[in-house]
Parts: sequence; structure tokens; C-alpha cells
Amino acid sequence: MQNKIHLVVVSGFNSGLNELLQNQNKQYNHRTRKMHVYNNEKSKNDKFIKKIIMAQHPNLKIKNPLYMHYKFYVCDMKHDYSNIESAFIKSFEDALQAVKCISNDGAKDIVGKTVDYELDRTLKHHVVLVAMEELPRGTIKVPDIFDWNIFKQE
Repeated sequence: MQNKIHLVVVSGFNSGLNELLQNQNKQYNHRTRKMHVYNNEKSKNDKFIKKIIMAQHPNLKIKNPLYMHYKFYVCDMKHDYSNIESAFIKSFEDALQAVKCISNDGAKDIVGKTVDYELDRTLKHHVVLVAMEELPRGTIKVPDIFDWNIFKQE
């Protein structure tokens, strides 16, 4: 039996880990007497990705564990790959949980990932393909390769 796969295409994500780290702010809350940490860049990224998920999969509810496959088409070398990857994956998985596609983004719900990159200088901004592969309950590991050709039009 073939696992169910949901594809999300994110175009226009141009943030990296450096921007996330630079935009972290702290504010003292006098009422609770605690420091509150907020991040404008992370909030912007989460909102952007939530909007895309809701547009492409408005009623998607996933109960099974997921294996995530990410394919990054980067337009320039402004960010190194790990910076783009870490900022995007964190915001994407948080956004999935925020729009209630998944109930949690912990290790029991997202059991693994593959990440591929391709440099394409003809693009105006980065494009990320995300294939969310639903696995049968109890599946621990799947192969660390993914055939992106299953989405090509014939």
C-alpha cells in the first residue's frame, strides 16, 4: 500500500537563521516580573507559511506520523543551506501545528526528514517543496531518499 503524500509549495521564503537570531527581542513584563522573548522575524515567517498551508490544504487533518521531505530551490548564496533549512523547517512545522493540520510537532508525530537542495539563479526568491508522507502507525524509519519525480506532469 502506498503512503499518502501531501505536497506544499512555498514560494518567496527568504529568511535564514541569522535573521531569526538578530531579531530576537526581550521585554520586561512588570505584571509577571519576567522577561518576555519575542521574535518579529519568526512571527512573520510563521504567518507567511500558515497562509500558504491554509490556501493549499484548507481542511487537512493528519492523524498518522509524518516523514517530511524538503526540497529547497535557492536563488542565491546569500544564506548557507543550513541557515535556510533551520529557519524554514522550524516555521513550517510550527505553522502545521498552528493551523491544526497536526496535533503536535514532536518526535512521535514527525519521525524524520530528508532535505535536498538545488541552486537556481533564474529564480527571484527561494522555492521550497514539502512532501508530507503519512506513515502507518508504528513505522519508525523510512528510506532517506525521496523521488521528487512523482509530482512531475507528464
